Formats: sequence, structure tokens, C-alpha cells
Amino acid sequence: MSQVQPLARLCPAHAAVVGDAEGAAAVPVGADAEADDVLHMLLEALLARGAYREGASRVQAVRDGRAREPCMELCVKEGVCLAYLGEWEAADARWRALLAHPRRREHYADLMYEVAKASEAGRRWQRALELYDELLEAPAYRDGVHLRRG
Repeated sequence: MSQVQPLARLCPAHAAVVGDAEGAAAVPVGADAEADDVLHMLLEALLARGAYREGASRVQAVRDGRAREPCMELCVKEGVCLAYLGEWEAADARWRALLAHPRRREHYADLMYEVAKASEAGRRWQRALELYDELLEAPAYRDGVHLRRG
């Protein structure tokens, strides 16, 4: 049994998200936002343990089962997983909406940081530096994170 399957027992509505095939049919139609929250928490755990392929697969399974794209947070986390796997073209596609968002600094500073960190790890220095510099202009980020420069 996978370490994440006990989540399905706690909340059968999220069985499809955490990988319980028997409970997948039980997911109510209006549960997308709740299921996205659960998957987001799961992705955090998978990223922390380096399970990038599993993380990307989880989001792809959600994408395949819905008529609409997953929320911005899930797309970005999927892109982070793909970046750590070296699949940069696919990662860039998942980050496109975030990077084109006109108020990304104000609304998605945490996601921008994730993209910058993954870019840095992948030796994509230019993108990482551009995002870090942009984040320094965001009061919420600048006030919450103390970075020494120069």
C-alpha cells in the first residue's frame, strides 16, 4: 500500500487524487477545488521527498479526468516536477500561465519562487535571476524573506 492511500480512507471524495482506484468513481462533480487542495498538499510531500515523476503523474491524471485545466498552483507544481526531471519544454508549458499573469508578483509570489528555485537547480540561470529580481520588487516577498544582496 502506498503511503498516500490512507488519505483516501479519511476522505473518500479525494480517492482519485491520492490514487485509490476503487474510490475514484466516488468523487463528486463539485469537489474539484477541494480535490485540488488535497493534491496540492500531496505534491508538497512528493516534491520534498524527490518523487518528481509521481507528482507529475498525479497532476496528469487529474488533467485527463477533467474538462478544464487544473488550477494555477497545480500546473506550476507539475512544471516544477517536470523541471527536476529535466523535461524543460513541458515544464515551460505548465508555467506559461503564471509567467504571463500581469499581477503574478502580488498574487503568486510563492509560485514564482518555486519556478525560480527549479530553474536555478536546472542551471537555467537567466530565468532564475529574472524571477528572483522580480520577487524582490514584491513587498509581500521582500518583507517576508530576508535576502542579502551585493
